[in-house]
Amino acid sequence: MSKLLEDLEGQIILNQSDENTVANALKVYLNFQRGTTYEKRIQEEIKAVFYDKKNNKSYFFPPPKQNKLKTIGYNQMIHILVKRLWDEEDFFKITRNPSQISFIGTETSDISTATVSLSDVQKFIANQNVFPFLSGGDIAFFGKQQGDQVRKCITWIKNGNNMPKFLDRIKLVGTYVQTVFYAAQYLQIVAEEYAATTEQPQNNSGSEEKSDLNESDAKLEALAQGPGAGLLKTKLDYPYIVDILLFEIKSFFKDTNPNFNVQEALRTITNRIKKDVPEISEKHVTLIYLIMKEVLKNPNQTLDDLSFFFQNLEEKLRVTLREIQTIYFLILSERDEVLAEMPLADFVDKCIAEDEKGILNETHVKILKTLFGNLPKEIKANTFYTVKEKIKSRIDDPNKKKMVDSLSELIHLRVRELRGRYAIKRLKENL
Repeated sequence: MSKLLEDLEGQIILNQSDENTVANALKVYLNFQRGTTYEKRIQEEIKAVFYDKKNNKSYFFPPPKQNKLKTIGYNQMIHILVKRLWDEEDFFKITRNPSQISFIGTETSDISTATVSLSDVQKFIANQNVFPFLSGGDIAFFGKQQGDQVRKCITWIKNGNNMPKFLDRIKLVGTYVQTVFYAAQYLQIVAEEYAATTEQPQNNSGSEEKSDLNESDAKLEALAQGPGAGLLKTKLDYPYIVDILLFEIKSFFKDTNPNFNVQEALRTITNRIKKDVPEISEKHVTLIYLIMKEVLKNPNQTLDDLSFFFQNLEEKLRVTLREIQTIYFLILSERDEVLAEMPLADFVDKCIAEDEKGILNETHVKILKTLFGNLPKEIKANTFYTVKEKIKSRIDDPNKKKMVDSLSELIHLRVRELRGRYAIKRLKENL
């Protein structure tokens, strides 16, 4: 098992001026961007902690809710990761392990209601009094321009301190904040996924199709329950997959090249999506393509009109009817009232205003408003992914492309939630 910080992006370069060394260290340790290799590492590690402790009865509610995580279990699982960080990096020589912090109050009955924002974690580390310019819960330092941050750090170093001492402390500050912030948010998702997938059915005498529906519907229901619940990266995360493919596949139907090979194009898209959804197969992408093609051919067909077409898909691709219907309604979610009618610029503003967990800081908000804030009112929310990809196509720097993806993930999540809710509503209407 490798050390946690081995997945931290960037390295400290010492053979340069003090100002450049400090700036480099701030960039490495105060990198609170989403989608980094370190965030993914912490997601993997907190998931491993969860499944290692899933049989610990003190962490979970008693029957019949034995698959739901209690607040004491939630807090303790994060402490396990924090203690590991302290042990691996020997932070004990600077300050004690912050074991007293409670990420969720013990009176909370549902961990999905918990809020662990970036500012929450920054306030706590400021109370550790590691630096004089980070003390008493004052987190203003984190929001300053890098030039101002560097000047404060250089002043501290020159006032009887040294560079190694600074590097030790800034490493503690930055990696503690990142570890707790990422772990706290992702642990909610892991716990909700576990609760949904291990829930006992009320009646075991249902048909084979019903058992197939339980897993798919549980994922969609979880997606529709609130922010964060829809980040389950599984092959059944169709709101995510369909949202991407609505952009990717639409171009197929406009291609007039007589040599255009649809199957080869579908294979290429499948391999690209596999980076985020390893479980996806070419069959899933082909299924979505065929349903999209049928919808575009005749947008006004009813489920009865499509029954024979759906039956053929069931037999040829060996998928359940509910899976087909789910994809069908997700494609129709383009017509969702919010997605179809709200201008994308207004939708982005709404998502920013509803960012209760503090995922975005002021700099992130400014960048998002620059990217999406000046769009014409005719561009609606259901074109979000298309617009985002067009913005990225005009950027040459891979790191800036990655930044656009990372900052807009909150917007993408809201789009996926709306698509999921629309599909659930239509599925229930047609049961």
